[in-house]
Amino acid sequence: MMAHRPTLLSLLHILCLSLLTADFDSNSVSTEDLPVKSTANSDPFYELEDLEVVAERFEEVGDFSLLSVQVLDTEDLQRQIQTTLGETLAWEPGLNASYFGPGASRPIIRGLGDYRVRMLINDIGTLDLSDNSPDHGVPLEPLLIRRVDIHRGPDALLYGNAAIGGAINSQTRYIPESLPDQLLSGSAEARYETGSSGLSQAAYGTARIGDFALRVTGALRSAGDYSIPGQARSEAYERTFNPEINNPNLGISEPIDNPSEIVPNTNIDTQTTSFGALWEPSAPSEKRLGLAY
Repeated sequence: MMAHRPTLLSLLHILCLSLLTADFDSNSVSTEDLPVKSTANSDPFYELEDLEVVAERFEEVGDFSLLSVQVLDTEDLQRQIQTTLGETLAWEPGLNASYFGPGASRPIIRGLGDYRVRMLINDIGTLDLSDNSPDHGVPLEPLLIRRVDIHRGPDALLYGNAAIGGAINSQTRYIPESLPDQLLSGSAEARYETGSSGLSQAAYGTARIGDFALRVTGALRSAGDYSIPGQARSEAYERTFNPEINNPNLGISEPIDNPSEIVPNTNIDTQTTSFGALWEPSAPSEKRLGLAY
């Protein structure tokens, strides 16, 4: 019969198990330290403290966001406001604007425009012709916008299955956002452009009557033709292309006039007026009703 002697590897294995057991005993919590609760008809039981676990993918969510929505507030819009909504948003990365004259412009998101970009005003589709015809503009005065939400990713499909390019939701001042603290409040803004002698004016006022808020908005935009130095077409262009137009009355082609100092048909004249009302009960309630015309 052969006797088995413990090897060095077996001794080390036993030593490691002993150390692990000792460490577990030192970190374990004895049931004597826990509060004991018992009832008359049951055995005593121990109540553990509440443990709350909060996990974040990043240390600060604000530093990195996967959301594909960009929000432009009032301050951002005031710094880059232009004649149309398309030209106003063209300053943002990934956005551009179509152009068919000073009053006809529409946003383009990542090269996609027209009906592929859904346009909304206060969460409702604009229902205009700008998505099918480039010579129509979005019926919206940029001076009366308080916030713009730009949707670039898949969440734009929430506004329609045709919004494969994105969606732009403009929140206007047509309806009061909430009941104002003052009985009367409002704001006015005016801008002047030297290149076309353009004057833009916008104002809105709000009056509170109990649980109701009434608002009136108005905007006036007027600008002449663009002023340019010299003629609209250079002499080299005239010699190369010699632009002509057919005169059906005479049956001959006539040269097209080369305008000087101005660009014809670049003037603009728009007027916007709206009336809005908000009903918000003073008692705690989630019911609200807003109308605008």
